Amino acid sequence: VMVLIVLSADLNASFYIAWMIASMLFGIPQSLSTVLYAVGSGDPTQLERRFRFTLGVSFCSGLLAVVFLLVAGEPLLHLFGASYAEQATTAVQILAIGIFPEAVRTHFVAVRRLNRRIGPALPLVWGGAVLEIGGGIAGALLTDSLTGVAVGWLIAIAIESALMSPDVWRMVSSAEQEMEAVGDIAGAEAEAELEGAAAGDN
Repeated sequence: VMVLIVLSADLNASFYIAWMIASMLFGIPQSLSTVLYAVGSGDPTQLERRFRFTLGVSFCSGLLAVVFLLVAGEPLLHLFGASYAEQATTAVQILAIGIFPEAVRTHFVAVRRLNRRIGPALPLVWGGAVLEIGGGIAGALLTDSLTGVAVGWLIAIAIESALMSPDVWRMVSSAEQEMEAVGDIAGAEAEAELEGAAAGDN
């Protein structure tokens, strides 16, 4: 609707297709964070480890998706018409990069829900949504193109995810510390077993 009002109906149709393609990519971190919430609710002791896993998969999948759209973005849009490819190829490739801040945002929300602290986070989530719309409008007005819309939106969600990132990286650090602690314990147990075996031989 924003593109329709600020730009044109023709560009709005192209942006709709580009956004639908990008939204399929965003479904990856969204689904993984939903699974994280379910697992974390059932077994909180595994939360940090699962968090690191789902965030890592989100970023790896995002990297593959961005590379894929760099190659296949134009052919995909050509399926809907030459004008779609001409108007929205760069836009869909830029939108695809948004999977990385989207992964941070969805994991931030999952952690806040698990910690029963979603209330204080709502102003940030709602403010981020307003910022994304504003970024898209600003990009459209400044460039009169879908590329500008995509860049404006990407900058906005990047700012939003940067504000949410402290919670996310705190969980990643906790997972790393937990893994180090487990490794230390396993090493100590192995050493004790070797010492016991050596004492038995003597």
